[in-house]
Amino acid sequence: MQHYFLIAKQVGDLTGVFLAHLDDSFAPKGRRFSLAGFRRSTR
Repeated sequence: MQHYFLIAKQVGDLTGVFLAHLDDSFAPKGRRFSLAGFRRSTR
């Protein structure tokens, strides 16, 4: 079970690096990812 969690942590770390790279590549185009874009507008 310990091996599973070590591998899951590595996958999570690599996913974070991958998402940071995507964020950097789209940042100059003004398409930076954020959760603010998912907010609902108030009526």
